[in-house]
Amino acid sequence: MSKPLYYPKGWRAGPQRMTGKFYHDERHATYVERNARALGPELIVNGSFSDGTGWTLSAGWSITGGQLVATAAAADSAAFPTVGVLTAGKSYEIRMACTSVSAGGWKLLLEGGLNVYGDITAAGTFVARVPANTSGAIYIWANSPLTATFDNVSVREIFG
Repeated sequence: MSKPLYYPKGWRAGPQRMTGKFYHDERHATYVERNARALGPELIVNGSFSDGTGWTLSAGWSITGGQLVATAAAADSAAFPTVGVLTAGKSYEIRMACTSVSAGGWKLLLEGGLNVYGDITAAGTFVARVPANTSGAIYIWANSPLTATFDNVSVREIFG
């Protein structure tokens, strides 16, 4: 019995629809995006916030119930991985979910001050592909007194 085929969202079966952007990967019986860049291993320790380890937290920030929580966190306070994950000159895919924002705004910064996302005041899933100009950490930064929750932070190097 052959394996079922899985198609990218919005695509129908049939070679005429899959040519161009996607190619058929016989080994995994799926379609794969052409020119997709390979991603390295996960660089964030405890990006799922399953326990209280791996992150440095300013006052007003905590890890509770499997999420990073900002509770009236002061402006210019932050949460960041204890171990720096960025190497200057390399590019990264950063993914994270902001599951709620009830007050204030936040931004995602890279070491050296590169502002990846500006003043975010709504929940959502955020994905950025950016080069690192400086080695170090990523920061979830409160722009103003912030009450919000975050989950599933991921940083992976982009190869190719």
